[in-house]
Amino acid sequence: MDKLSKNTQAILFGLGAVLLWSTVATAFSISLKYLTPTQLLLVANAVSLVFLIVLIACKGDLKELLTSAKQSWKSSFFFGAINPFIYYLILLQAYNMLPAQEAQAINYTWAIMLSFMAVPILKQRLKPTDYVAAAMCYFGVLYISTRGQITSLEFSNGIGVAFALLSTVI
Repeated sequence: MDKLSKNTQAILFGLGAVLLWSTVATAFSISLKYLTPTQLLLVANAVSLVFLIVLIACKGDLKELLTSAKQSWKSSFFFGAINPFIYYLILLQAYNMLPAQEAQAINYTWAIMLSFMAVPILKQRLKPTDYVAAAMCYFGVLYISTRGQITSLEFSNGIGVAFALLSTVI
């Protein structure tokens, strides 16, 4: 990768991330056939913790990890409770209640929600084209969520849709 430009590397890494994330809905759906959302979250976090500790140990930074953990355990606990715990508990519940394509389409609107939340919180201004683009995106999500029957506004599970929408705010 040394010979590739920074821009090409960025594009390749971005495409790789999209490719990997595009399989998430299927992975969640298959996993939720065998585990509850809470069990899946526990297993995923345990695997992540073990992997992270092994990686830190291989780098020889375990002492630094312990020092940092002693100093900032309260903030780490707080932010860890929000994400991954609360966020993924809500998201996995949405995947448990909805078909994967619906949950994923709704959850992927987090970037739009982030833009809308930046208006009051960060005092950002959106252009009219931003609102048009957001409306088009939400229309597509509505189309997917109603299985093409937009005028009926019938979702496969209203509470599941609420969970998926809530996940875009956290």
